[in-house]
Amino acid sequence: MESKSFFLGYEKVEWPLSNFPKTTFTPPLPTLLPEFLPMAETPKQGEEEARNKPPKDPTPPPSIKKALSFWFYFTISISLLTLLLLPFLRRTPTATSFLRFPDHLRRHYSAGRLLKIQPFELFVADSGASASAETVLLLHGLGSSSFSFRRVLPALAGAGLRAVAVDLPGSGFSDRPPAARSWLLDTLAQMRENGVFWAFDQLVETGEIPLRADAGGLQEPGSSVGKVLDEMSIGKPVHLVLHDSALAASASWVSANARRVRSVTLLDTPVAELPAFPSQFLQVPALGSLLLKSRFMFAGLLRMCCSRTVGGDAAEAYRLLIAYEDGKRAVVEAGKGLNRSFDLGEWARSEEMKGIAIQVLWSSMWSDRWIEEGRRVASTVPEAQFVWHSGGRWPQEDDAEEISELIVQFVSSLPKSITQSEEDHLQDRTEQELGEDNYNHAHDHGYGHDDVAGYASTYGRGQEWGY
Repeated sequence: MESKSFFLGYEKVEWPLSNFPKTTFTPPLPTLLPEFLPMAETPKQGEEEARNKPPKDPTPPPSIKKALSFWFYFTISISLLTLLLLPFLRRTPTATSFLRFPDHLRRHYSAGRLLKIQPFELFVADSGASASAETVLLLHGLGSSSFSFRRVLPALAGAGLRAVAVDLPGSGFSDRPPAARSWLLDTLAQMRENGVFWAFDQLVETGEIPLRADAGGLQEPGSSVGKVLDEMSIGKPVHLVLHDSALAASASWVSANARRVRSVTLLDTPVAELPAFPSQFLQVPALGSLLLKSRFMFAGLLRMCCSRTVGGDAAEAYRLLIAYEDGKRAVVEAGKGLNRSFDLGEWARSEEMKGIAIQVLWSSMWSDRWIEEGRRVASTVPEAQFVWHSGGRWPQEDDAEEISELIVQFVSSLPKSITQSEEDHLQDRTEQELGEDNYNHAHDHGYGHDDVAGYASTYGRGQEWGY
């Protein structure tokens, strides 16, 4: 009988094999335990292998030198690319861009000229006339240009007047002013020049820190009117026709140069209302670009806000002029820079405006609200001649013949203008004669002055003083 021996504790025990259960052992197939299957590792083996592995190379820290080199070459590349593309990105007044304008707009440009008015070049359309003719100076409103007076110019010239229409800075074919400086930069510059206490005083007195007059595009457009008259050698006082926002833009110049103005015609100039052209639409990012790219949308905007009868070709000309050479930015900044606190009544009754005739031409066909605004203007300036017309808010575009006739009638009803030199000469002569009369009157009171006999006769008076 076979037996199996094993140790139980410290004693060797014999155990019969018959007492063990019979089992069969089947070795595993090779496919069930592939040779490449790794055997499970104990934690100690993993730690030992990790210690035995060579250390990996640490990630090098970012090199400042490499970063600077990258940005240097990147900046150089962008600069070179900008220089190469600059001729294509800039909108310069080339002959090619000018030839894209419609024929009637090119004819208007050919009929005028550019005047070098520091720091701008201003476009002026002059009908031409004799030196003795009365001069009518036409100033357009916001979003418009001298092109709007293209049919008024020959009509006034046919009546014997010299008509001059000016593209104010930023409009039409005139130069665009530089971009307006931000409020923050302008405020800091003024505080650096005038001091912090000056800024505090301004806040206490007015509630704000005013922008400087030279803050980019906020310079008053009317300040260039006198330079235009000087450049064109117009010595006589002119008859101003101020359309829409041109009144608020040039009122300060008119007050400061009242001797150079014979009369003022206000052509639908709003006081409590906004200008006709909605410049605020152009500063909306998507809408502004869409309006200037679509001739149909822009024409619809003009018919809704400015002139109901404006033709498609004329509307296209206005669109091209605003889109020309950054005109969009100039129009938006001009709209923001308008004098909202302008007081028409105070201006018309000021000491400087005495002796200047005023006429108001107002639309009776636009809207009830606009008619009410006209009545408000008429009551504000009761001494002005008030006339209703049948056009819209851009009446020179709707009915140029009617507007021209009303201007001619008003100018013809006034005494002829004289040049500044003649006026100064007559004023000096009048003051001299008044002085001599007062001097003679002072010596003829019977106070027994013993003047030399014949002294007065040496001046041709042929009289003797004395009682």
